Amino acid sequence: MDNKQKIVAVVLVLLAPFAALLAFNALVFQPQIAELGAEARGLGLVKFDNPVLMNQTLKVNGATTLSGGSTGDVIGNVTGDLTGIVTATSATVGGGFGSTGCTISAAGVFQCNGAATIGGAATITGTTTLIDATAVGGGFGDTGCTLSAAGVLQCDGAATIGGAATVTGTLTVGGESFSGAVKYGTAATYANQAAITHGFATTPTVCILQPVRDVTSTLTIGATTFSSDMASIATPIYWMCGK
Repeated sequence: MDNKQKIVAVVLVLLAPFAALLAFNALVFQPQIAELGAEARGLGLVKFDNPVLMNQTLKVNGATTLSGGSTGDVIGNVTGDLTGIVTATSATVGGGFGSTGCTISAAGVFQCNGAATIGGAATITGTTTLIDATAVGGGFGDTGCTLSAAGVLQCDGAATIGGAATVTGTLTVGGESFSGAVKYGTAATYANQAAITHGFATTPTVCILQPVRDVTSTLTIGATTFSSDMASIATPIYWMCGK
């Protein structure tokens, strides 16, 4: 056997495995793919037109594109990292909101039937509606505050209000109830029947002037001022009016 014949023999030996692979592809793989309604497109790419049932592990190293809907159950644990973006029209967990789970709508509405625990900060830019009572800390009676569904705010600690506070109902301080506002003031002297502006928009219920120089003196209370018929006094006087 000359050198040319030896080279041809070596080439035939090297090509034998590839020939066998091509024969397996043509005689076995392609017919089986065809039976599944699939089409083999190049190396490692298979197109399926019919449902495929896989009893073993499916490993995809590249990108996976699902052009149609995927319906069915995933039985067992799904372990791994999602490094890309998962896009869904909507999502339902468990039985969905209204049953025993959560629902995320396409508009971004998140609704759950169970409790929500947030370990970090939560930023809410819109209106927040709380249907039931809200407790802060241990709630009122412990070490915090409680806001009831009826609008009753109760706190165990001190309250600091930086702006104006308006009380339209009864104000209770130290067990004493005040049904209206109280205004007070002072003057260096007082002349008989001099008008003192009390500051109310309407006539107050009561006014007090001290010291009272005459026991028999009386007060006249008007819509904007009040006065006393006691004798003039050259020392400071103190007054208070309330509703």
